[in-house]
Amino acid sequence: MRKAKFLLTLAMAAAVTSTAAMSFAKWDVTTATATGTVTMAKPVTISAEGGATYSTSTRTELGDTAPTYTSEGITVKADLAGMPDGKTANLTLAPEVKKADGTSVTSDFTIVVKEGSNPVADNTDKNVEATNTYTVELTPTEAAMEDAGKGYLKDGTTALTVEVTATLTAVASAS
Repeated sequence: MRKAKFLLTLAMAAAVTSTAAMSFAKWDVTTATATGTVTMAKPVTISAEGGATYSTSTRTELGDTAPTYTSEGITVKADLAGMPDGKTANLTLAPEVKKADGTSVTSDFTIVVKEGSNPVADNTDKNVEATNTYTVELTPTEAAMEDAGKGYLKDGTTALTVEVTATLTAVASAS
């Protein structure tokens, strides 16, 4: 009988405990959720097009003057809506001249990047607008013209590729 009484006591204790646990879950609120909305920021982007055609300057005299080759307009569009606070954009243009096999011959040319008729100092535009148009002028250097190994400059058949890479950087705004 004692054993039965003991088992009955344990059963009752278990029943009270499970009832208390069940009522805790139904009565008390033990979790909460907060919901918010995040709008993703728009990135700063640039795109470039044009510059596919280069024309040669009209030579007015015979002699030692090498022709200058000028690109059509290269348009760089910049969406600067996401620029960090206190920053402004600089746009650096890096022309590279390559032979068909990919060899760079940039050093064989004097290269001038212009916006309108004005040269862009250090090839870096510090006044970037939504739409920017540049031209690139290539003139073979005197040293390259005199180098017998640079015959491609005078053969009249060599097609060179000119790549102009535009890179946007953020710099501290002038106060």
